[in-house]
Amino acid sequence: MTNKIEEHKEEPSYVGQQINKPVQVENLLTGEIASIQPIFPLTEAQFIHLRAQASMTGIWATNLLFAVVGYALNLVPKFAALLKGGSSQFTSAETSVLLYGIIASLVLYGIGRFFPNERTKIMKRISKHFAEKTGQARYVVGR
Repeated sequence: MTNKIEEHKEEPSYVGQQINKPVQVENLLTGEIASIQPIFPLTEAQFIHLRAQASMTGIWATNLLFAVVGYALNLVPKFAALLKGGSSQFTSAETSVLLYGIIASLVLYGIGRFFPNERTKIMKRISKHFAEKTGQARYVVGR
């Protein structure tokens, strides 16, 4: 069995020289172009946990709104009687419950919107990071 040793040709160096003739270069573009971007120190599991987390005020507002809608569904027969030309059978307490329930729900949504929780702050930091530290295309030499 014979071991073949490939001959290694010395490539001429053109550093600091003015080239006046064509130069043939092999395998010049044997690589890939990659986008390199500074990382945000966050694991995928942490990101999924953050993305899935809802604000507590949003949850409370939604629950309250559903309770008000459920209460309003109980009042549909009274509303139907009013539409048929009958007199209003709504009590002031029923109207107050509907009105204050909707107002309270809107206030809770507003609190969640204008007073961000920790999750919202972190998501804004992540967005800011990727907006400011855009990737740069680099040529990566192939193997």
